[in-house]
Amino acid sequence: MMKTTIIFILSAVLLAIATEPRKKSVSLNKNTAIDDPLLNRARAYLDKGKLKLAVENYGIFSGTASPQGLWGNYQYISNLSLVVGVPGKDKNGNPYPWAVGPKEQFNVATQSFFTMGEDTTYWGATTSEAWFDRTGNLNRTDWEAVEDHRVRLHNPMATAGEYYGKLDLYTNEEDQYPLIATSDIPDTWPGTDEQRFWPGPWASDPDDSTGQKTLEGVFVSDQDIYFEFDDRLATRDVDPNQGYSIGIRAKVSAFSYGTSVAEDIIFFKMYLFNDSPKYFNDGKGYTYKNVYAGFYFDVDSYNLQANGSPWGRTNDDDMMSYNTEWDFGYIYDLDGDHTNPYVGDNKLAYSAVKLLETPLATEDVDLDGDGYADIQQGDVLGLTSWHWFDWYFRPGARDVSPTDGPFSGDGQTQVADNKEEIQYKIMAGDTSNLTSYDSEHYFHPYRSEVGVGDINPRFDSVEGLSYEYEDGLDCVFIMASGPFELAPGDSVPFSFCILMGDDEKDLVSNATIAQLMYDHNYQGARAPKAPNVTAKEGDEEVTLYWDNVSVTDDDILTGYYDFEGFRIYRSEDNGKTWGTKMYDEESKTTYWEPIAQYDLDNEFEGYEPLKPHRYLGNNSGLQYQYVDTDVENGREYLYAVCAYDHGFIPSDSLYDPENRAESKNLQSLIVPSLENLLSNSTNLSNIVKAIPHRPASNAVLEDLEVKRLEGTVGNGIFSVEVVDPTAVTGDVYEILFDCD
Repeated sequence: MMKTTIIFILSAVLLAIATEPRKKSVSLNKNTAIDDPLLNRARAYLDKGKLKLAVENYGIFSGTASPQGLWGNYQYISNLSLVVGVPGKDKNGNPYPWAVGPKEQFNVATQSFFTMGEDTTYWGATTSEAWFDRTGNLNRTDWEAVEDHRVRLHNPMATAGEYYGKLDLYTNEEDQYPLIATSDIPDTWPGTDEQRFWPGPWASDPDDSTGQKTLEGVFVSDQDIYFEFDDRLATRDVDPNQGYSIGIRAKVSAFSYGTSVAEDIIFFKMYLFNDSPKYFNDGKGYTYKNVYAGFYFDVDSYNLQANGSPWGRTNDDDMMSYNTEWDFGYIYDLDGDHTNPYVGDNKLAYSAVKLLETPLATEDVDLDGDGYADIQQGDVLGLTSWHWFDWYFRPGARDVSPTDGPFSGDGQTQVADNKEEIQYKIMAGDTSNLTSYDSEHYFHPYRSEVGVGDINPRFDSVEGLSYEYEDGLDCVFIMASGPFELAPGDSVPFSFCILMGDDEKDLVSNATIAQLMYDHNYQGARAPKAPNVTAKEGDEEVTLYWDNVSVTDDDILTGYYDFEGFRIYRSEDNGKTWGTKMYDEESKTTYWEPIAQYDLDNEFEGYEPLKPHRYLGNNSGLQYQYVDTDVENGREYLYAVCAYDHGFIPSDSLYDPENRAESKNLQSLIVPSLENLLSNSTNLSNIVKAIPHRPASNAVLEDLEVKRLEGTVGNGIFSVEVVDPTAVTGDVYEILFDCD
């Protein structure tokens, strides 16, 4: 312990906390035009792994833009969309309160709400979806980006053309479509050019079973995105009696990984919120019962080639199935297309959607139709239904000429009178009061040469499908989970992932990895924790100081302390560039050359084997201070101190000395060196701004005296430096050290 006149660093921090304002419950009926909802739309490109995907922020996870589930040389996923439905009546035939009374309907032509129905009007079941719309700009989807998305959740000025068109990836430079907030493109984050902030959640501590402890400033994956959408405008079908909003909001984070262990997987962490108190029932909202949620999945193996060309499409000979053990449904090419002239000997992928986290069952569920419950009330639901159909007879279509059009969903052609109800029945496995048309097209029994067998209301017979279409077909299905309950203001998890693989065995292998990573709060291998950095502004110099929290941070999956060193970067344009750009021709990945690098004096040095353009260091030894003298007074600089690791190579005597690949079943986990993200957000602990300047004439420190207190047992060598002279009051400060 010691006393000194000037050594304590005081720091005043003002926190601006962005919160969603409390809203009084009001009717949706404004009777005035609203902002065009299309202005809140945005897109993201999840492309760090082998599986690449263009995602929209209005309920469509694939299918509107390339890449549509790009894996290898082909794109596969024509449409993947969320579907959420509620019934109109209970099992005794009594209407639920949300299905009766006047409704606020949205008119897409006038962009305004109007009231329809009386106190006794019965609306029936409803489903919120985005897959049915076939208009030119998809302006009749039930899901839409939340109304303040372009202000609160993404920067509408950061466009696809600016960030991907110049790289000749997915689009062109003229593409003005905004980008969803993306972790590795800080300019997409909301805020201002001076200060942008990450709108989504940070990574959760993998050792925290509650998932509530977050790692501030740490992203989950190599590329995170965040967006929100709701169904407040779910009234835009051609027929006025079709569909209505139930006030459901989805909050979605998505994760893409470049590491080989997860390169075939894209994760979506999603929660469904009941926002009905904001809009309905005089602010009380509704407790929705017997809710089902699921996905419309349309895969063409393949849909497009990697370059976007449709030549050689082979989707008429596909096949589909499901796996209740791992909760996924999948579609694949039946014959492998080895004789197709456009595919040659390339084996086409198996494409799957896997449920990772679902709500709890509100009643017992019989999955196999044997009369005994497979899921007990209160258990996690998982996959509870799977039904296929011919696209031309998709649920809700009312097409006079199914194969020639016009097709329902074009904004002009009528839809089926029971469009909402039949979609709900498909998800719920409800075969009561079906028309012969619906029974034929949406609930398929076992079939064989012997004849027709029984129907399982929840799962169509795969054997019957294979018998009926022995040469394959154009595959589409809806898979779902339910029933569950959603009270006003509450939320339920509904997380999932997309899997690609060589065959079903490979899908199961990837599903195993996906479940393992989900169980660790979506954490795979990641960079060490970012250090906490402080900057001292001097006369034509800036001094950076940081702590050692990165050094003892172990890897989530391997358990190794694989920290290797620090890289220091400087930006002179608020994070748009960070000095000299380094470019890897093979992976088309760009890096920035650090202005300084310090690494452990150990066996890791030189260029890393997995990414030979990345330098692990020269065993310089660690430092926790850097003085930058290549600066000008009065000019603002942005600094980043990034911790990095040395990576992991399974069973390698250097990179896996204890052979944890075998003991933890990580033989396929190959991880290159990872480092912290570069960003212009000073909310991150390792990012600081500094403006060098001459000291103020009245802030010159004189007679700095440091004394050791009596009884001090430590004998280490230390020095005292004042970072902010203006914060010093001239008093005596007492500093205590408590460390090994």
